[in-house]
Amino acid sequence: MLNQVEIFHGLTEPELKALEESSTTRASPKNTVVIHENDPADSLFVIESGRVKVYCSDKNGKEFIMNTLGPGDYFGELALLDDATRSASVRTVEKSAFRVVMKDEFNGV
Repeated sequence: MLNQVEIFHGLTEPELKALEESSTTRASPKNTVVIHENDPADSLFVIESGRVKVYCSDKNGKEFIMNTLGPGDYFGELALLDDATRSASVRTVEKSAFRVVMKDEFNGV
């Protein structure tokens, strides 16, 4: 599944395998916030099953949905490339499962 992530396209097959082996899986029930806007960013999520919405909130808490993602899509990729905080929140729309790649493991590969 990680070979579908655009920023991994330059990796060799052994590097992809190493990244896959060092990654973890995580499941979340419907209506669970997976990442919060402005939190420290340290991982990328690849959606194995389910759907999520990517959104930002204004000062009054009103949500602005930026995207809806499903199996094979990914989010949080900027966490692997810079030291910024999360630019948006992500909430599950249905029960979902993810492959999670931590920044440290990515840098190791």
